[in-house]
Amino acid sequence: MGDKNSDNKRQKNTGANKPQPFLKALVSMIGYGGYAAINAVRFPYFTIKKKAMRNREINASKELAFPLNGQSTGILKDMRIGSRSFAGSGCGAIATFNALSMAGMKPDMVEIVDFYERKGLVCNAALGVNPAAVKNYLAKKGLTWKCYKGKQDWDACLGDSQAAIMLYFWVSPKGMGAHYVSMEKCPKGIRVYNVYGNRDTAYEFEDIQAFLESGNYKKVVSMFVIDRDVQ
Repeated sequence: MGDKNSDNKRQKNTGANKPQPFLKALVSMIGYGGYAAINAVRFPYFTIKKKAMRNREINASKELAFPLNGQSTGILKDMRIGSRSFAGSGCGAIATFNALSMAGMKPDMVEIVDFYERKGLVCNAALGVNPAAVKNYLAKKGLTWKCYKGKQDWDACLGDSQAAIMLYFWVSPKGMGAHYVSMEKCPKGIRVYNVYGNRDTAYEFEDIQAFLESGNYKKVVSMFVIDRDVQ
């Protein structure tokens, strides 16, 4: 699930990082519904119950604080979700933790992972977290949110007093994948968390469109916009 591209945040999709045409066309055809349909092959919880119990022990031993960046670095890389490490499939849980923090909550990563392991892993996290599970978790936490999908003016979807979780497909010259990030507006434009798995830092862009045009080719699947005022 992670985006391992470590290119500079301002790099455009030209030349050396031009995506493969077939894969670019493929991700352009897959929308929120297509990705969510993968959840039909979700394995029953009992198939990972023992791993989930072990994951809980590992994750509970880590002290986390907002913001979380670089899922392949530091203490994050050894945390677990389903049958995978955070380094490979932790972006959904990390984006959820960051977004809830921005919304004024004190998120519990053990709870987040447990919910996704029971309700929303795709192939036991080999393909990450289903976006429908993200929606269900936000609802469970009593947050006010809205889901945007399809062709959107993404910058118009995010207000100054809101945070967002975005899921997108990425395509590089070497392959493709999917990645979750969280974001918020900042004085210079937009701040995006956990952009690259191997960099423990957030990145700032002029706007969401500038972020989408940086690095690898990106096709947005969905964006969950969350009000910061928690009821």
